[in-house]
Amino acid sequence: MKRKKVPGLRRRPGQRNYSADIMVAGIRCRDSLETDDFDEAVRRLQAKREELRRLAAAPARAVADMSLNEAAQVYWEEEGEGKRDADATDGLIARAVRLAGPNVMLSEMDAAFYKSIRRRLRAVQPKRESGSGRQLKNGRYKPKSINKYLDILLRIQTNGEIHLRTSFPNKPDPGQIGLMEKVTHRKRRLSAMEQRDLMAASEQDLRDILEFDLETGFRADCLCGARWDDVAVFEKTITLAVKDEGLDDSLHTVRLTPKALEILDRRKHLHPDLIFTFVCKRAYWKGTVRVAAGERYEAKYPQLQRKFAKARNDAGIDQDLILHDVRRTAARRVFEESGIDEAQLFLGHRDRKTTMNYLGLEQKDIVPALLRASARAARAQRELEEALAGSNVVAVDPIHASLLRFEAERRASRAAANRAPSVSGAASGSR
Repeated sequence: MKRKKVPGLRRRPGQRNYSADIMVAGIRCRDSLETDDFDEAVRRLQAKREELRRLAAAPARAVADMSLNEAAQVYWEEEGEGKRDADATDGLIARAVRLAGPNVMLSEMDAAFYKSIRRRLRAVQPKRESGSGRQLKNGRYKPKSINKYLDILLRIQTNGEIHLRTSFPNKPDPGQIGLMEKVTHRKRRLSAMEQRDLMAASEQDLRDILEFDLETGFRADCLCGARWDDVAVFEKTITLAVKDEGLDDSLHTVRLTPKALEILDRRKHLHPDLIFTFVCKRAYWKGTVRVAAGERYEAKYPQLQRKFAKARNDAGIDQDLILHDVRRTAARRVFEESGIDEAQLFLGHRDRKTTMNYLGLEQKDIVPALLRASARAARAQRELEEALAGSNVVAVDPIHASLLRFEAERRASRAAANRAPSVSGAASGSR
């Protein structure tokens, strides 16, 4: 029997419990009903409506103030909605409001309030409403996650001050009271022995992606959608769209090393459009299209993660190594060889501090790299002064030449395909 739709009652796919999303007299409520029973959820939803009506009927406050739930809705509409990570921000706001209490007033959120929230976050992690998501180690929030909740609450309170054109004297300064947790940035990367064992345990398609990641430093999810059109063979570069602030992507270009060119040369005839693909082991239907066994299809990030985890386990490597650590390994090697500026360009970061945090560096770690970079620059200058007059002949290695021929064949094939419709149209017109 199909249940009738109840306004304000929500249950997303994969979510176990029902949740409320209602507005009464301008007061918004988005909260879990903490039950998976439909009839009980309807009763709790009605109780929340009555509670909002009582709040709306309460006498107006003399001092400009608003509840955390109201302020969260204002913050979402002014700052969160429409951004790239809108879904994640929406979920974070909802969890933070539920944790702190939706009816707490912004003026009551003082240092003691935030410290009590921090104590609760340090305790055992609350149960998730759905079974999705990765289980945290020891069932507790990490310092970075604790800071994320505290920061969003501070942002909501600050935005409430701006909205009300007032200031809350009890609002704490996180720096003065030491509110935020100290975060230790991740430093895990592949050792030479781990890399050898991981590559030996990987199938060829996975090995190509991992080795190409080590050579170019792109995120693995970017490489999954890489196409031959993204490669400039003559210039020996590859340009991919990477995430950026706002809704739009930005383009990041990396120079291809001889090893990267060798990987591309090995894969040039496997798929006409995509660089990295997997072989279908069992026939299946993708919508109305049947993918036959042995046919190649686009490498997707979730499947790439599963293949990486299997290869890592088969190689006997600790499970704390994740796929993203391959990119960190590549960047760390660039830093150790060339310095922080080159590592920043390699990763495509706008801020050097982001690169330092990404690599787990402190200011003292940069000094040796700067000395090495200075020595290399001086050596290159001496070699330039001592070099004889060079010729204008450009040496092309066999692999680069092979890729150039492949690129020429692709362009010729595309040009022939583009001319085909016009030829057939002209023929039909002449008849």
